[in-house]
Amino acid sequence: MLTLMLCACSVILLQNHSVSEHNSFTANLLCMLAGLLVCAAALAPSIILKKRYDSDVPTLIGKSTPRLKLPFAVLYALYFTYVAASFLLTYTDLFCDKYYPGVSPCMVGLCLLGLCVYAAYKGVNIITRIGVFLFAFALLTNLLLFTGSASSLELSNGSFAMSFDLRETADTFFYFCTPAFVAALYAYTAGQTRYFRFRQPLLSLLFIAVKFALVLFFVTFSLGGYAQRQSYQTFILSRVAHFGSFAGMESFFISLLTLSVFMIIALALCCINRAAGKEKTLRLPVVTAVILFVINLISEWNSSFKELFSNSVLMLVFTLIVAVVIPAAYIWIGGKKREA
Repeated sequence: MLTLMLCACSVILLQNHSVSEHNSFTANLLCMLAGLLVCAAALAPSIILKKRYDSDVPTLIGKSTPRLKLPFAVLYALYFTYVAASFLLTYTDLFCDKYYPGVSPCMVGLCLLGLCVYAAYKGVNIITRIGVFLFAFALLTNLLLFTGSASSLELSNGSFAMSFDLRETADTFFYFCTPAFVAALYAYTAGQTRYFRFRQPLLSLLFIAVKFALVLFFVTFSLGGYAQRQSYQTFILSRVAHFGSFAGMESFFISLLTLSVFMIIALALCCINRAAGKEKTLRLPVVTAVILFVINLISEWNSSFKELFSNSVLMLVFTLIVAVVIPAAYIWIGGKKREA
């Protein structure tokens, strides 16, 4: 849950005009809370499977409906490839546009994919151990980011009144549903975890909500109209944060973002390995990494193709199918078998 929480936080780090500029802070905050409620609901079926059967989706598919193992494996492999591509494309775009202009996004993506392939080969447990160290680094980065922005706060930059544009509110809500992808990751790896407690997902969602709310607050009231004229507003916040003459926390920000996206892609590759029934293999992660690299390459010259991987509604629909509908079906199947 700690690792998945850090993965979810990458959503706000990669925010790029996805939060309405015309809504008030209060309206965007309510959209964020509503989106995270959807994420909590998406986690519920997998949590029930874990608590009731101490298992996960691929294990139950293999035991209960072995004939459906292959089609479901293909479906989940497509989903995890889509998630990995979505975050990879956004990350490389930010990195090359804001932090290191002139470098090819494909080369940045290739380097990151190489690390993810190695991590996927080592397995989920290695990745979650990295999450412990990343959590400490995330706390330090957030402390620097928010305290360094406090001196720039101007409440006149935004509004606490309830004002909103209906269409932009819907778009903002769907954007804040994006962290629900962690429910699919958990649905596919829950059987490998131990000592589950209900408070773990609750505390994780609470941390995510606090992090998102603080980012929204400081972007609105520290950056104001300047944020609206810039892409990747959270990165701009890290650049503006300062302590006296010491300015710019973007190196901390990029390090945190890189590790978060790394864990998302590495876990997605691990889940694809599980879908194929091969936990310790290098061939499948390499093949998937090649596919992701090709997607990255095509996206460089075809913007319409790239937009498919930044569609919040498409991501949410796909997530609800694999993280809610299918796990819920196996909860029902398991209950029917017990009655029999």
